[in-house]
Amino acid sequence: MRTIIAGFAGGIATLISGTIIAIIMQPFVAPHFEGYIRKEGEDGLFFPALVVGYLVIGFALSYLAPKLGVKNIKHSQILLIGLTLGMAIFLGDHLVTAGWSRLNAGAMAFSGALDSLSVMVGFWVVSMVHCYKSNH
Repeated sequence: MRTIIAGFAGGIATLISGTIIAIIMQPFVAPHFEGYIRKEGEDGLFFPALVVGYLVIGFALSYLAPKLGVKNIKHSQILLIGLTLGMAIFLGDHLVTAGWSRLNAGAMAFSGALDSLSVMVGFWVVSMVHCYKSNH
């Protein structure tokens, strides 16, 4: 049950932090993707895919957290592991996507590096759920 709760918590934390990061970087990154990203007024976001994607990340983090022994490591190590996983997920994916497409590689790398911070936040939240001591 703890893994499920941590998965949902991690997915929601990653979604919220990812949304904040996207809002902040939008003015800097969006001009490089003209014609490739959804327009705010016309298309809007495709929320089902967005939410499911973040939940996939949250549940993967929840599965990995106990295997990585989060109960026995420092918060700084949890953040570093989360950042490393985030870089693998987002920076790696953004650069692969840029390599296969016509998207600007520099803007994709910048976006991927910032997006990786959301996984760091998600992994921290997942770890806190796994480390929480229940009274049962």
